[in-house]
Amino acid sequence: MFRGELEALKADNMKLYEKIRYLENFAASGGQGGNKTAPHDVVSSRSLNHKYEALYESEINPWKQFQSKEKARARAGMGKTEKISHFLNTNLLGSRRGRYFIIFYFCIMHVLVFFSVTYMQVLPYRTIHSQSRSLQLALHVGGAECHSHSSLLPLIPRQ
Repeated sequence: MFRGELEALKADNMKLYEKIRYLENFAASGGQGGNKTAPHDVVSSRSLNHKYEALYESEINPWKQFQSKEKARARAGMGKTEKISHFLNTNLLGSRRGRYFIIFYFCIMHVLVFFSVTYMQVLPYRTIHSQSRSLQLALHVGGAECHSHSSLLPLIPRQ
């Protein structure tokens, strides 16, 4: 919202600066016949206009115009996936918040993967341990000893 307003105000200022430049050139060529401005007005207007001079010169720069036309031509030749990736790259990587979002996202994903892999490594041990405990209890309650599992599972001492 504010970026659009900012761009509109910048464009309006550029148009006003262009008109001021035209009037200064018209007055310098003698078109105003005797209507002279005071020296302090000229100095104050030049200090105000100096801010927009670089922007104005860059707007009429043929190299910048050529670059913008080439960018527009390249965008027109892109496919849908290329346009989407270009949009994401310019918006996510082009702003500070976007870069912070990417860093935060990757950190969260790395932590999630780390804990998932750790859990998956511990899960077989937990499953075997819980099965062995249930087998030991079943054998203890039944009063029988199982010699086939005796090497794997220590039996609960009988009381």
